Amino acid sequence: MNHDFSELHPHMASRERGWNPIPNPLAPQPPRRAYGHSVKHIFLQADQLLYDVDAITGMIDKAARSAHNDAEVATSESDTYRPMFFRWFDKYIASVEHCLSAFVLKPEGVTRLNDLKEWDEREISLLMPDYWDATVYDSLVKAIHQYVVDGTLYEYMSLVLSSRDPRTIDRKESLEEGITNIRALSCRVIPGTVHKHLKPF
Repeated sequence: MNHDFSELHPHMASRERGWNPIPNPLAPQPPRRAYGHSVKHIFLQADQLLYDVDAITGMIDKAARSAHNDAEVATSESDTYRPMFFRWFDKYIASVEHCLSAFVLKPEGVTRLNDLKEWDEREISLLMPDYWDATVYDSLVKAIHQYVVDGTLYEYMSLVLSSRDPRTIDRKESLEEGITNIRALSCRVIPGTVHKHLKPF
């Protein structure tokens, strides 16, 4: 009768009781992340966006009416042109998601519909590393909100005024500064942390 171990072997008793094999400490280990992640949610309210947009479009509308004898100007307060403003909202929200593509967390199977549909709220979910400085979260939310407003007003002024109008040029410059600010805030790190920073831009 063949045995793996002799009955006199010192490990035979523990073998009969049952023992669990010890994993090889020199075996290759699965890769582990050097840092964790947390999900940050950013909500954009349509009524807040429209409130800021109406403040500017209303003044342009009043100036145009006084200069052209009550001529109708496209504004976000008009039901006829309101879907156009939601299209611009969607356009610049998509631009923000493209800018933050390294962090955007999108559910599987969800696509953006290319139609003129009004909405109450849009959500942008970001998967941020633990070394990201979360104290700038409020600033990032405000920067994204202002960027969408500036983009919508730029499209509006290009349509109602002209691309050469000083107000349109100023809004375009604000738009470029806004996207730069969003990138800087998304890459802000906690002071004193040591890490291999991800710069996808």
